[in-house]
Amino acid sequence: MIITIENTYTKEAINAIRNTIELIGEIRSIDHLYANEIYGFETFFNGANGRIIVKGGFSSGYQGEGPQGLKQILKELGFNEERVEANVNNIGKKFSLIK
Repeated sequence: MIITIENTYTKEAINAIRNTIELIGEIRSIDHLYANEIYGFETFFNGANGRIIVKGGFSSGYQGEGPQGLKQILKELGFNEERVEANVNNIGKKFSLIK
């Protein structure tokens, strides 16, 4: 199963993840990368039974709403807090985290 969430604000993206996460099973990893000028970043929440793709809504590399929201949802999903902070704060264009 693949669920795509597009053109959303950070708070809407967080709520969409919370409302759909059980459909894809336990989260195993996340991939976050710069996609293009239209969406900016895409974030892939990879579960045991599928994937949620968020196009826009989350970002990284600075201290705005997008990165703060990404940190919040990753911590809620049980990712290591130190690794979340280090990766989301990094100015690189992509990262992956594995549980």
